[in-house]
Amino acid sequence: MWLQLTRDNCRHISGSSRLGKRIKGDHPNDDIQRAIDHALARKWTLHKATGHAWGILRCPDNSSDCRCGEFCQISVWSTPKVPRNHANHIRRVVDRCIFADGRKKT
Repeated sequence: MWLQLTRDNCRHISGSSRLGKRIKGDHPNDDIQRAIDHALARKWTLHKATGHAWGILRCPDNSSDCRCGEFCQISVWSTPKVPRNHANHIRRVVDRCIFADGRKKT
């Protein structure tokens, strides 16, 4: 079961063993944190990842209709080479989602 995450709640996650239990605090980079806030404002969910990714953002609908699943999730890197570029990429993926603002684009 996935829980909807917002910046205001405890960010507790249950479910897959590949994902961590909690996200402690914000992303260390301000540009990336603003991009995460942009996604959360559009009802995307943030999950703690293990390994190289700091977290995973997932589309609120996350269905196979969403660009064949290509943009249903995006990894949030912990230390990208150019943080501003990674933040812009996160915003682009969120804004291009066919389920943006909770409705399917045609």
